[in-house]
Amino acid sequence: MKGILTYHSIDDSGSVVSTSTSQLGRQIEALKSRGVRIVPLTTLHMIPRDVHAVALTFDDGFANFASAAAPVLLAHAAPATVFVIPSCVGGSNDWEDRDSRVAVPQLDLMGWAEIAQVRLQGFHIGGHSNTHRSLRGLDPAALESEVSLAAASIKEHVGADPVAFAFPYGDYEDEAIKAVARVYSFACTTEFGLLSESDSPHLLPRLDAYYFRGGQMLARWGTAEFWTYITGRRLARSFANVVRNAARGFKA
Repeated sequence: MKGILTYHSIDDSGSVVSTSTSQLGRQIEALKSRGVRIVPLTTLHMIPRDVHAVALTFDDGFANFASAAAPVLLAHAAPATVFVIPSCVGGSNDWEDRDSRVAVPQLDLMGWAEIAQVRLQGFHIGGHSNTHRSLRGLDPAALESEVSLAAASIKEHVGADPVAFAFPYGDYEDEAIKAVARVYSFACTTEFGLLSESDSPHLLPRLDAYYFRGGQMLARWGTAEFWTYITGRRLARSFANVVRNAARGFKA
């Protein structure tokens, strides 16, 4: 059984995008207690089907990744991918003022020096668009700017091409997928689910860490109980997404 866990901010606010440092540590320990291998996102597809494995991803590039998440991950020798938004680097998540979908705290983002440092620590830096705009309905020039400019900026500042991307808000359509696939080898969605052999490398589902805060369910990774829990959460999330997209005028 293979999957990708999604994190955002590592803080104690208790918001829907927040995980505390103690919770992060417990989750990693729970995975290891079950014998789940924690591997880089870029090599997850190489792991045999009969091996339990997970990749850890952190969206937005919050400053607390460097100050709070990285020490925990390094202590556990756990690799991770951090998806950053180049035009927002060194600022805050003020895109929430433009397109808020959930109530989240205003938080600082890493600067380029911090991003370069965590890359030197072994973490992969991926793209999360250039401005954190939804990629739905953009004209070709705007879409190209959001996808390619983000990659170019990351390479300029950290010295390496990003190979992974995360769709802002999980929004995508055919043209967005094609644009991302021209630049990145992998792309993550917010679709809730485990990985399957049929998944496109540019439409990878993930598991939101919010639903595993206590760590107990992660310690049951690969069991029938775990599978039932994932299935129930996936159905609930799918229904909520249909309702939300309908309200925003998106097609499911």
